[in-house]
Amino acid sequence: MWSIIFINRFPFIKRRMFNAVCFISCLALIIAAICFEKYGLEFPCPLCLIQRYLVGLLGIVFFIAAVVNFKHVPSFPKLMALIILLVSLAGAASSIRHIWIQMLPDDQVPACTAPLDALVKEDGIFKTFQTIYMEGSGDCHDSSWRFLWLTMPMWVLIWFAGFAITGFIVNWFDVKEDSV
Repeated sequence: MWSIIFINRFPFIKRRMFNAVCFISCLALIIAAICFEKYGLEFPCPLCLIQRYLVGLLGIVFFIAAVVNFKHVPSFPKLMALIILLVSLAGAASSIRHIWIQMLPDDQVPACTAPLDALVKEDGIFKTFQTIYMEGSGDCHDSSWRFLWLTMPMWVLIWFAGFAITGFIVNWFDVKEDSV
C-alpha cells in the first residue's frame, strides 16, 4: 500500500542515495551542534549531548545502509528500516523530554546535575540515563537560541521525525531499480 503511494510516485528516489543524503544531513547536524558549542557559546546540557549522540548513531546507521550492497541479503533493508525507526524514536523521546523541561515554570525546574561524563563515571551509563530521563536537569531549562520561534530541541525533534518517517518508508518498501 505505502509502496504504491510513496515509492512508485517518486521513482527517482534510490534507497542507497537517500541513505547517503541522510548520512550527510546527520553529519551536518553534528557539525552545526559543535559550531554552536564552540563559537555560539551554547553549552550543551546532558539531554543535548544525548540527542547529539543519537544523531551520530543515526548517521552511522544511514552510512551502513548507504554503503552496504544488500542485494545478497534481501532482509537487510528491512533491518535497517527498523534500526532507523528505533534510533529516531529514541531521539524524538529525548527531544520531547527536553522540550517538556524547557516549558516548565521556573519554580518546578529540577536541580542542575553534574556534567554528563562525570555522571557516567560516577553512576554508570544506565543509572545516568535513568537520572536524566526521569528526573531531568535544570541545565536543560535554559533556551536562549531560537529560530522561527522554535528552540533547538524542537528543531531536533522535527529532524528525528523526518528521519523516522522517510527513513523507514524508503528502506522498508521495495524500490525496483536500486543500482546506485
